[in-house]
Amino acid sequence: MNKINKNEVNNMQFSAVKIQKTAGNEAAKMEKLIKTALEDLLKRAEREVPEYGSFKNVSEKFKNTDKNLVADEFKIEIFQPPKGVENYETKRALRFSATKPGSDSSMAVLIEDGTKDDIIAKLKDGKLLERLLKETKNLSYHLEDL
Repeated sequence: MNKINKNEVNNMQFSAVKIQKTAGNEAAKMEKLIKTALEDLLKRAEREVPEYGSFKNVSEKFKNTDKNLVADEFKIEIFQPPKGVENYETKRALRFSATKPGSDSSMAVLIEDGTKDDIIAKLKDGKLLERLLKETKNLSYHLEDL
């Protein structure tokens, strides 16, 4: 009888460890995807975003790998505000968004706005990766209600 109880306890402990490892792997995958997208966007921003004038939006997308999140895809994007915004010729903005699978629904959050140099500095900021990891959960949570 004691032998059976020991096995059950060991199996339960093993299962808990397996769940923790799986959750850790999902977080590591998501972190790697975000880091790659940020690195690629930084390179493109330096080349494709002018300091003055209009430009085509520059973005990097990646698929969601975390089964616990509702979002299908995430996108980090640099865009120019509309003409009605003061200093729109030199103003740039950085946003992070998520889309819901099987629909046109999406949620976005403004990360930074300012000059090209401000956006470049934000992309180089080591804390941005941590913030975007949190935003994946926040955006996905809000997509559940749509």
